[in-house]
Amino acid sequence: ITGLRTMLLDGFMDRYFPAPPPSETKPIATAKADAELIAGSYEVSRRSETNFMRVARFIQQMEIVAQSDGSITIPFLAAKNGPKKWIEVAPFVWREEHGTRRVAARIEGGRVLWVGTDMVPPILVLQPVPFWRVAKFNYALLAAAAAMLALTALFWPLKALLRWRYERPFDLAGRSDTGDRRSH
Repeated sequence: ITGLRTMLLDGFMDRYFPAPPPSETKPIATAKADAELIAGSYEVSRRSETNFMRVARFIQQMEIVAQSDGSITIPFLAAKNGPKKWIEVAPFVWREEHGTRRVAARIEGGRVLWVGTDMVPPILVLQPVPFWRVAKFNYALLAAAAAMLALTALFWPLKALLRWRYERPFDLAGRSDTGDRRSH
């Protein structure tokens, strides 16, 4: 329904209140540094924080990617024919190449507070994700934990077989001399 509403509103506005064609602007001088500052993982400001749906934040994260020419791409806002290229036209304001849509970032103290776009309602902004909650980092931790579990499951029977073969008892089996003082 949201896509239909957006399509109807855009069609109405384009027909009766057409925007002037965008002028081809060159990126501003600080475009490359600004693109590198804004690049990273983001999550939508409207999300679950206190229930089980909190785990969905790992699959809902969005990336902003800095390009070598100072532009950015946001794969989440990709068009049908590929990712859109966003060119910085003012400090921390990017406009889509050959289009009128904009992306803007709020920066304070050299840190990104939020990133917004006129493609979605203004109550939905993208907020930076702390490093420890970045999906790629957590997926790597999950893969490492799964690998350790698999290796444990693989080597446990192998070690038992080797103990049986070489008649070496398991060192932690039975009572230990230091662990049970009741027998003295």
